[in-house]
Amino acid sequence: MEPTAEPTFLGANLRVARNFNGMTLTELAKLVSVSHAMIHHLEAGVRKPGPDLDAALAQALGFETDFFYIPLPEEFHEEQCQFRGRPMPASLKTRVLAHGTLFGSFVRFLEKRVKLPPVAIPEEKAGDKETIERAAENCRRRLGIGLDRPALSICRVLENWGAVVTRFEGSTEKSDALRVDAFSRAGVRPVVVLNTDKGSTSRSRWDMSHELGHLVMHPGLPPGDPLLETQADQFASAFLLPRVGFLREFHPQKRLSWDTVWGLKLRWKASGASIVRRAYDFGLIDAIEYRRAWKHYMYKGWHKGEPNEPDDEAPELVPQALEFLRSRKGMSTLDMAKTLGWRAETFERIVGVPAVPLAPTPSQGGSIVSLERVRKRMA
Repeated sequence: MEPTAEPTFLGANLRVARNFNGMTLTELAKLVSVSHAMIHHLEAGVRKPGPDLDAALAQALGFETDFFYIPLPEEFHEEQCQFRGRPMPASLKTRVLAHGTLFGSFVRFLEKRVKLPPVAIPEEKAGDKETIERAAENCRRRLGIGLDRPALSICRVLENWGAVVTRFEGSTEKSDALRVDAFSRAGVRPVVVLNTDKGSTSRSRWDMSHELGHLVMHPGLPPGDPLLETQADQFASAFLLPRVGFLREFHPQKRLSWDTVWGLKLRWKASGASIVRRAYDFGLIDAIEYRRAWKHYMYKGWHKGEPNEPDDEAPELVPQALEFLRSRKGMSTLDMAKTLGWRAETFERIVGVPAVPLAPTPSQGGSIVSLERVRKRMA
């Protein structure tokens, strides 16, 4: 009988776990009492850890030791992802990419057990503004929502077309958190990652529409080109506020009426800032009025939070998949975390759902019923 092959320690997994936690080589080395060079050698695959170091690394980073021996399906790299936001420190971008990598491995885990919607994001060529307007209009027609009514859920649009939407914690430092609005990666299964720190549901809808624009118009194109970001913004504007409906409802104004702006926001679920900009782009207000409106907008503090925000659009695909595995397969989120080699707190950070065991059934000793609940039902 041939001896069982010894599992291989995967340095890439250690690097991803360290980046996910925002740690430098030196910080992790100090935490587990080894040299900076030792961590570097482990990540490069030059050295292997002993059992004690293995366990210490797992504890320090929030994973089980098994995680270091489970190959990651694919790693997210900067050149594959479209980032929306201000220029950010390399350390923050690295951490966000590591989060995406881990979430991507969770999605592959789901795909092996649940039938997710097929990837059906249409491809449209981007060029001048008119081309982008038509691209957004074609997407709306494919969805059957036409050009004269709002898209009720941008998140549902993405998920129905096969993308998986999730959220990440921007940063413990608020100034860093706001540097990343969202990012997307096409890949075999498109992933859109949103910032939980935005604090504005209308702007979150804009971010999702922006990333949809990238997935529709820019598959395979290298990121980082400011032109692509401008095109994705133009797509978001045209998708959220289609010109046919917008021109019908917003009439030329010498003096901007904010009552009109907030009324349109309630109907179209787009930010007041995007509505004012759309009006200016169509010549419905002139340049002087646009500048005056923007100055008033800043004076009122609406850039920090607008009135009349729409309801939040929480991702639905992952929660539905988790419920299917729980109810049909008897698999808890804690079971999933263990299979992936993640600790419970790490699973919640990556997926946004607590890792807990299945709730006990009456046959499992959970037969005690609250009298208060019985009385409420009787009442």
